[in-house]
Amino acid sequence: LATDDFLIDTGGCAANVAVGLAKLGAAAAVAGKVGQDAFGDFIVQDLAAKGIDTSHVARSEVAVLDTIHLASKGDLLPIPNPSSDTMRVYFDLTDPVRLTMQILSAAGDTVRTLLDDEGRPPGLNIVEWDGRDRFGNPTFAPFYWITLESGTDLRCALLFRTFPIPAEACSARRSISSATSMPTTSSLVAMRASRREAHPVPQPRSRMRSPG
Repeated sequence: LATDDFLIDTGGCAANVAVGLAKLGAAAAVAGKVGQDAFGDFIVQDLAAKGIDTSHVARSEVAVLDTIHLASKGDLLPIPNPSSDTMRVYFDLTDPVRLTMQILSAAGDTVRTLLDDEGRPPGLNIVEWDGRDRFGNPTFAPFYWITLESGTDLRCALLFRTFPIPAEACSARRSISSATSMPTTSSLVAMRASRREAHPVPQPRSRMRSPG
């Protein structure tokens, strides 16, 4: 593609919202990372010129023309996801390999190791997780990471957890909802009638005008 000139500008939801806030007179900042190249320089300078705080924008040695390749040879497919009980994790392998599969917390701490440098055959593989940690205790966080590592093959996926509401909580919720349920039309009419009887509305007095 050949052209005599072209126009570049900043964009994306974060930059657009920040510019809009700055135009309204609000203090706005953008946090992110841009390349250590001419395009990165332009983004930082353009945002600063529009009144945006760019002190939280980091610079990376990766230039915009470089390519980042994640060494992954497949996916991890947890089913069901979300799950309140045991879930199965499906993954394909092209060759027989030894791999490690772990459940991690949101902070990256090891919750449980499902496979520890274990040999697996090529083709479709299935590993189950019963929702318990390495001590056999149930887990209660809303989500976890599952990772697969085998040499340069690195894979990860998010696991979402749901938890059933206890029966006693459901009965308590039903009793609360029934106690605070909306009154029916007939009950409203009866309430208004009883209020009128207890607090009758005074009738206006007729004024008698003397003849003359």
